[in-house]
Amino acid sequence: MPRPVSLFRVKKAFFHAAFDLVVLTGEITKEPVRAGMWADLPREVMGPGRVLIRSVEYVTFTTGQELAITLNFEDIVAPRFDPSVLEGHEIEVVG
Repeated sequence: MPRPVSLFRVKKAFFHAAFDLVVLTGEITKEPVRAGMWADLPREVMGPGRVLIRSVEYVTFTTGQELAITLNFEDIVAPRFDPSVLEGHEIEVVG
């Protein structure tokens, strides 16, 4: 039986070097999305494919809080992968 697919719409995507993380802010458009699930970073945009979600949490900016999923930097192994290419796109999340 196939795993259910959840969706996360990416608003902002960036590296957070101080914590060795990739942060994707946005909104869950199809639940559930939680830590331990896999975010699919498409190979079409030079992504590495499925990457384990480290956490789902709110992050604080000067403009307020936003929902974010975080990924371990070392899991992003594709050369020249720029997470900002995901901005405005919906990514699949599987459990």
